[in-house]
Amino acid sequence: HLDPDTLSPHSESLGINQSKKNWNSVGDHIPAYLINLICALSGKDEYSEESMRLHKMLIDITVDIYTHFPANDGSPLVYERFYRDWSPDLTYSWQQDRGIIGHDLKIAWNLTRVAFYLDTKGADKLYPKDSVTNRESIRDKCLALARQLAVSMDELGGIDRFRGGCYDAVERHPTNGHNLMFTWFNTKDFWQQEQGILAYLIQMRTTESYKDLQEMRELAASMSAFYCAYFVDLDRGGIHFRTNDIGTPILTGMYADKGGHAKSGYHIFELCYLSHLYTLLYNNPQSPIILHFAPVVPPDGKLSISVCPDFIADDSIDFTKSQAIITGKSLEKPLVQPISRFCINVKLPKQLEGQQVNVQVNLSVVNHLILPPVKPTIPSRSPKKFAVIVESHFDEQEIRSLEKRLPAEGYEMELVSFLWGQDYLEFQGNENMDPIRVYTDISTVMDNLDDYVCVFFVGGYCMDRLRYQEEPLKDQENRSLVVQLVRKLNKEQKTTAVICHGLWAFVCAPEVIKDKKVTCASNIMDDVINAGGVIQYNKSGVGLVNTHIDGWLLTAQSGSMIDEFLDVIFAYLDQNS
Repeated sequence: HLDPDTLSPHSESLGINQSKKNWNSVGDHIPAYLINLICALSGKDEYSEESMRLHKMLIDITVDIYTHFPANDGSPLVYERFYRDWSPDLTYSWQQDRGIIGHDLKIAWNLTRVAFYLDTKGADKLYPKDSVTNRESIRDKCLALARQLAVSMDELGGIDRFRGGCYDAVERHPTNGHNLMFTWFNTKDFWQQEQGILAYLIQMRTTESYKDLQEMRELAASMSAFYCAYFVDLDRGGIHFRTNDIGTPILTGMYADKGGHAKSGYHIFELCYLSHLYTLLYNNPQSPIILHFAPVVPPDGKLSISVCPDFIADDSIDFTKSQAIITGKSLEKPLVQPISRFCINVKLPKQLEGQQVNVQVNLSVVNHLILPPVKPTIPSRSPKKFAVIVESHFDEQEIRSLEKRLPAEGYEMELVSFLWGQDYLEFQGNENMDPIRVYTDISTVMDNLDDYVCVFFVGGYCMDRLRYQEEPLKDQENRSLVVQLVRKLNKEQKTTAVICHGLWAFVCAPEVIKDKKVTCASNIMDDVINAGGVIQYNKSGVGLVNTHIDGWLLTAQSGSMIDEFLDVIFAYLDQNS
């Protein structure tokens, strides 16, 4: 804040804003406008002095952001307001010790843009040769903080994973026992959606991990879908300022007004333009970026146009394949000109002086999109192969034992699940440790049952998820694929091992479990009994037996007995080979 007469930030006339620094200027407006201005002057030698000054301003403000904004008080949200010495002001007006989800995402977006800028060959002209190391250090700090904020806003619940979009003001130190505590209501503002969409789109170009790429893509897509579905007023035009969590527009008081910055180019045009640009560059790099200009030819005929669309990853454009096509009334045929580092410099015929010409710029995009991991080639089917049925919330102790002991005994292990038509899916276990990736669908096992020596149903809550039906039919049996597999296993009398909660898939086929002597987790034994199963107790009548074999069906009580159960399975297979 500055006094309008003295231009001093320390004037008493500023009241509570005296000698204060805030997020809006330092974290948002200054870097955003500097980026646009540097882009506008890109490649124009006549503005080299101004470019150097703008460059220094941008770097200074960038260092201020990653130095002072990250909190050291345990909150993942940045500080929003500061005193003159950069100590955080946690008492100011409504801001206090609160954070804004969109502000953190805007910092993630801006710092990624600056990192791209520092990585470009054009920055060599702005940086002395002896400071390249410093430039790389600043770039790396930008990327690190940008990724940290992008991920943490999702992890704390600032991104609505169920409906899409991001929330507004939250407490930096919640007192409700949860990661997220709304300052006022669970509302969403249009401008914060813009900052989130662009942050996650641009983050796609900063990772070498396909998993991270997919994560950023999903966040950008869900936020974009929420924005287009609920913020765009298709009936009356314009953009709604605020909605509640389910997308209903807030149409009371100042929030009903679309004439303010809810209609400004600063947020709306920026979102439309840059989301299109980032999609072409980082999400779907198949088509060229086409820009249109309509300059008036100056008296000397020298036309200079900066065509830098934004601070983008340095190797995203192939300039050897990019060109500008100039057309005009006095031109018999179009002039095709090369593009050098986002700048067109061309001497046009004298007869074009004062005339407006049309310039179409075609920037050739380089495809750096990370491809999904290649599905591993499954070796020829072996008669000593286990099909291990899993889904989310599997028992990780069981998987670890299976991964260790099956190969040691000469058996192959193939993870299997219902893949919903995908090439593969990743699932997280109960302990939220490393996820497992599954490439084989249950239908493949059903079609090739003879290729497996045993089908193993793991414990945890995954069988409850697998037996889910999208549209159950009245008076009809469960039609989920896992239950169809259970029926086929019974028909074929295929060796089947089930541990802990695994029998949840079997109680949906009571004709299979009926009169079968089994053991299972004690908290699902009533389900098994109701389906006709016969629970096996210890001789004392207290507690269920650890393991039991009834024909083709082998069962175990819990994951803690996995190694004992595997010994039973191996012995059974040896005897029945």
